Amino acid sequence: MKKTLTHKLFAIFAMAFCGIMVLASCSKGASISSTIPDDASFVATANISNIWDKGDLKNSDNVAFIKLMRQELKKEMPELSDLVDNLIADPSSCGINFKSDIAAFSAKTISADFVVSALVRDAGKVGNFLRNISDNSDLKMNISKEDKYYLAFCDEGDFLVCWDKKKAYLMMLSSGDNINEAKDYANRIMSLGDSRTMASNDNFNKYLKSHADAGLFTDMKNIMEMRNAFDGIPEKFAEELKKASFFVSLNFNKGDITVLYKTLGLDNKELAKITDCKFNADLLSFMQDKTLAGATFAMNVDALVSELENMQDAKELDEKIIKDITLRDILRSFNGSFAANISDIVENKNSFMPTFAFAADLSKNSVFKKVLDEMVGSMLERKGNNYYIKGIDIYIALNDKVVLVTNDQSVLNTFPNGNKNGMAQIAKEAKNGNYLYLDLGIDKYPAVITKRLNNNSIQLLKGFIKYADLKTIDKNSGELVIHLANEKQNSLAFTIHYFDDNMMQLGELADLF
Repeated sequence: MKKTLTHKLFAIFAMAFCGIMVLASCSKGASISSTIPDDASFVATANISNIWDKGDLKNSDNVAFIKLMRQELKKEMPELSDLVDNLIADPSSCGINFKSDIAAFSAKTISADFVVSALVRDAGKVGNFLRNISDNSDLKMNISKEDKYYLAFCDEGDFLVCWDKKKAYLMMLSSGDNINEAKDYANRIMSLGDSRTMASNDNFNKYLKSHADAGLFTDMKNIMEMRNAFDGIPEKFAEELKKASFFVSLNFNKGDITVLYKTLGLDNKELAKITDCKFNADLLSFMQDKTLAGATFAMNVDALVSELENMQDAKELDEKIIKDITLRDILRSFNGSFAANISDIVENKNSFMPTFAFAADLSKNSVFKKVLDEMVGSMLERKGNNYYIKGIDIYIALNDKVVLVTNDQSVLNTFPNGNKNGMAQIAKEAKNGNYLYLDLGIDKYPAVITKRLNNNSIQLLKGFIKYADLKTIDKNSGELVIHLANEKQNSLAFTIHYFDDNMMQLGELADLF
């Protein structure tokens, strides 16, 4: 019976994974950047060698889900079982260099759904590996020698592989209709020089140096050209944005998982002035004591208005929004500091609602008060000295210095004097501004969540995660650090074995929600 595309993909994935599990050491040599065209908009990379070592996957025979995957492969495609066993015995038979990064990307000139690229150890072994698959399964491929590279594609046009002695590509295709386009792209991508690859992209090279295990890189210029994104935004801002790149990297450390995010290329001095502002720590007094998630931020409002004038027609800032109040008036009514805090999550009419507080310092209270007064009767009601948003139980209170928005009556009751213990557990870090925090510790979980959990589930969560810290490092970067229960073991090895040991219980936990 003919195998489905799912079976084919499963076989390819399983064989590659089994090969990765037992790879011997080899030289890193060239960078993966030389395999990626310079018009790529999204690039995901993974360092299989690091993942292999940190996950302690050399002992993969002790991991149940890996055993299960091999059993499923033998069941679904028994004709490939010998090939898999040979691959495990001699991983160099695949010909791919898994000690370097592997990349997956999309590019403007591509006709494939996505492309995976890797560096090659032995071009001949890549070809032999693919021939073995074709000869010993229903995954039939046409394999040929082109002028300067090799080409293999499935009879049904599901995928195409091209490679030479340095690099290899796997292209997943949406249908056989575009196989000729894919062949044409293969011809072009195999002939790229370094000047036409991401090797010439300074931002991408900085990204590669910063990530240890896995990550995602985006080039804003390529995104904007590929997707016709951001049409209609001010031209000056678009030109600045085209210089930027954004990446997220994932690193597995001893005791924690770190997710780093960073913006590169946005070095405009005028934009930098916007975040060059000291945070008003007095705003913390209008937050709750407890923090599940919190943020503080400061910006130079005058610099923001000035940059908006440069990016668009200044007349737009002076258009009246409510009566004689303009956008410029509203922006300049703020002094530039903002604080937000979530202290709990409650269940309300079969939905979850965060208990929150948000505060901003004001420079011209009269402007902001005029806006609120104009909204009374339509969106707002007056309740004493405060404003009330109809239907969602949110209050707005303000004085000459602060506006407070909250659905927490206890916070509202402290206004305008405030609470000395606001955001107590993170006050030291939060008072410096530009700080983000997220607490995932089971001891801090809201009652609406813990009541759905039985004791076994609570112990299961406690056994895995302690808390998470999401914070800003500087104006261009920040990180999320997830602290796990086992501080002595690498976080990837701990995660793999913990999930493997508790697979049934975790399934039951998911069913609770």
